[in-house]
Amino acid sequence: TALAKIAWAAASHNPRAAGFAGLSGFQQGEMMPEAFSEQLRRAFNIKLSPKELEAVVEHFDDDKNGYVDGAEFMVHFFKMGFQEKSAQKKWRLAQ
Repeated sequence: TALAKIAWAAASHNPRAAGFAGLSGFQQGEMMPEAFSEQLRRAFNIKLSPKELEAVVEHFDDDKNGYVDGAEFMVHFFKMGFQEKSAQKKWRLAQ
């Protein structure tokens, strides 16, 4: 799913990695869905179908105004990364 793609990107997030595009594009305030999709593609090479984009915008649009606020996204992004890393660690320990 689109959220799984973003969670994986969040868990794998390494700002020191070569070629990392960074998160600065998400710091531009409110983004229309198309701009948000473009930032996901640039920063994490995540390509979303129109249906996936609709679901992701609905998930990250806390105030339900049709836009994704960069600050709202960053809060969700880092939470998702922490949760995904924890789940991966738990899975590795169970093996």
